[in-house]
Amino acid sequence: MAVDPFIQKKADFIRGSKKGLEVRDSLASGLEAMSEVVVDNTGRQTDVETQFQQVIDNTTNKDVISAPEIIAARAGKPNLKTRIDDFENETTAQLAQTDWYSTGNNKDILVPPTQPSIHSYFSDGNAFTMSDIDLFWEYTDLFRDLQADHSEYIKIRNHGTNTDGWRELFSYVYEPEKYEKTVILSAGVHGGEKLAIISLYNFLKLLVNDWQEYPALSYIRKHVRLIVIPIANPSGVYFNTRTNGGTKLVDINRNFPYRFDEYVGTENKMPGTHGGSEFETQVIMTLLSENPDAVAWIDAHNTGESEVDESAEWYAKPEIWGNGDWDYTKYVVESTSEITGYEVRNSEFIAPTGFNYATSEYGMLAFNPEYVPGKYGTAYESADMTSALKWFANVFIRACLLPAKKPKLFNSGGIRKKTDSFYYGADGVDIQGTTLNRILDFEESLSVDFSGYANVNFEMTFQSKTETESELTYLVPYAYQENSFGRFRNFENDTSALENYRRYFEKYLRSNEATTVSFSAYVPIVKGQGDLTFGFLAQSTGERMIVKRLTRSVELVPTDSYIEQNMFYE
Repeated sequence: MAVDPFIQKKADFIRGSKKGLEVRDSLASGLEAMSEVVVDNTGRQTDVETQFQQVIDNTTNKDVISAPEIIAARAGKPNLKTRIDDFENETTAQLAQTDWYSTGNNKDILVPPTQPSIHSYFSDGNAFTMSDIDLFWEYTDLFRDLQADHSEYIKIRNHGTNTDGWRELFSYVYEPEKYEKTVILSAGVHGGEKLAIISLYNFLKLLVNDWQEYPALSYIRKHVRLIVIPIANPSGVYFNTRTNGGTKLVDINRNFPYRFDEYVGTENKMPGTHGGSEFETQVIMTLLSENPDAVAWIDAHNTGESEVDESAEWYAKPEIWGNGDWDYTKYVVESTSEITGYEVRNSEFIAPTGFNYATSEYGMLAFNPEYVPGKYGTAYESADMTSALKWFANVFIRACLLPAKKPKLFNSGGIRKKTDSFYYGADGVDIQGTTLNRILDFEESLSVDFSGYANVNFEMTFQSKTETESELTYLVPYAYQENSFGRFRNFENDTSALENYRRYFEKYLRSNEATTVSFSAYVPIVKGQGDLTFGFLAQSTGERMIVKRLTRSVELVPTDSYIEQNMFYE
């Protein structure tokens, strides 16, 4: 073992000493030297250990080089490689999704794996047994188990018991950490249509378990919030009937408050006592009202096995889309038909259905895609269930790929525009008054049949007849709905509302020369809040003024987005 040179020198001196005193002094000096070395080394070891501990503290769960920057770059991943790999996979998926959305190439469709028979999901081997409470809960537990296994992504909501008072109705929210849009999916509105329920389950199972294998599912998993009502008619599922079973026997898809009084029901399509009379309908209406900005509501259905002579898959769509410049139902379903090879037909319903209600009330893309069992193999067996999933999954995906801003559905005949132009000649229209008055001769109203905004424009040439330039003439335009709130509201008995109009829109002049002024505003309009009234108030602190020319343009535009009350002033 190596000896410290300083200690070695002391040891050599001891060996060479002849006298006892020299020996003792040398031994003492050697021991002191060894002590100094030990203390010095101990101090150095302590310093090294301290520095090493600092390194450990600063790099535990961190990268040694540029630790703060590296940690930030990891974004919660265990290391940079994982972060980069995940980013590359997600980017690849998004690029694939973009190509799928823009081109609709056959190679980009979702081709699902082989699915089992519908009967294989249930302990008694029969998906259609009537009045079997165990079977009912097995249907329910399919979706509850998905939620339990992915509780960080899926939340469950119990809406209470259905119309018969004991079967619970559940909805689920599939919510990514950062989502761009909301889509509502449902099945089981007609309880006997079990293929649609299981197809929805199979789609959701792919979404939560295998989304990384499918670009379109990857996009949905990361960017689309789903509101799911998998068993919208619990008692119908229990009794295996189209209606809500028990003593009610109401067709939920004929129970919505849309042209309800015009509909005459048939034996298995009874609409109920009034629109929205049934608990199941009320739950759906609540979810629609809570998510008015949802891009779409897709309610999955299937025909009966006895209808295998149907020539094609089909979908029921709202009647009001017949007036649309751009039919988004046609885009979603028929583009799916093009890429899957399924033949598709459609039927336009004038009835109190859920899709008619959702589209008329919220301007929402809503329709019922139907699947015909038995066309692609024995009904409800593996080949048929695989084909059904391919059909429904690609319809769901197409809806999820619509723009986050819902399409403008021109469900009231498109843009309504009213333009008035008046010219009054050299004499003009005489207006007198030293207080700010509503000029009823220039006030008009338009009925509002949809929600959106009004683009209100005035251009006016007026002239003060006041001889003194110190006198002022004021003009204040206004536009409001009778029951509206916020900045654009009725000012008749509301001084603060009047002050708002004056603050943002008031114009005035001092000269007695003819002057042209203009006003422009975007005014929120809401269906059900009354007519849109527009005009202006005037005041002259002098004798009088005249309006020589007025050009007025008011354009009503339906839209899905909320127009803030404090925007768009010029």
